[in-house]
Amino acid sequence: GGAADSTGLAAITHVFYAIAGRVPTYRDGAWTEVLAGSEAEVVEFPAPLGRIRVFHCGHPEPLTIPRYIKVKTVSLKGALTPDWNNRLADLFARLGLIGTPAKNARMAKIIHTIEGLFRVGGIAASGARVDVRGRKDGQQRVLSYSVVDRMGRLTAIPASIGAQMLAEGKIERKGVFAPEGCIEPAAFMAELTRRGIQVLEEEYG
Repeated sequence: GGAADSTGLAAITHVFYAIAGRVPTYRDGAWTEVLAGSEAEVVEFPAPLGRIRVFHCGHPEPLTIPRYIKVKTVSLKGALTPDWNNRLADLFARLGLIGTPAKNARMAKIIHTIEGLFRVGGIAASGARVDVRGRKDGQQRVLSYSVVDRMGRLTAIPASIGAQMLAEGKIERKGVFAPEGCIEPAAFMAELTRRGIQVLEEEYG
């Protein structure tokens, strides 16, 4: 997410929960935990973001996706832009300034009062990328889906689509599910396109 794109106390608190301590991941068919901020790699996003260094973050997808889709590994990596925000957040974690609900709340309130400083050098855009690795037609392939837009649109529009699909009876399962457990992907992607959220789809070996 972009510090120049997403603001507010809740957003800051969410970041601190995601980047401190140990976080869930799914490897070789089993849930485990890894250190937040570990196993960094550089990932290419559509313009204007470009190449971003990402690392393990705490988020629900490694916990939910394996419950509905037959997969071997699910990991979630993320980052803040500009990158100096990540280095500062990592320092907060190593100094023990974040990592518990009380610490996260206290530090979030402090940062919230000066959050305008953290937008320096940033881009008013956020992105997401999903890489699906496996075999297709007997060959190892990667399907990649990526998107760049404003954070408000990337979070609100998908939630709105889900709510409308539910209201219109297009979600037939009853109970509590993660999105991947009850929403038909093609229909959802079509609704994103209709609302101007452009998802870039690529395939490579």
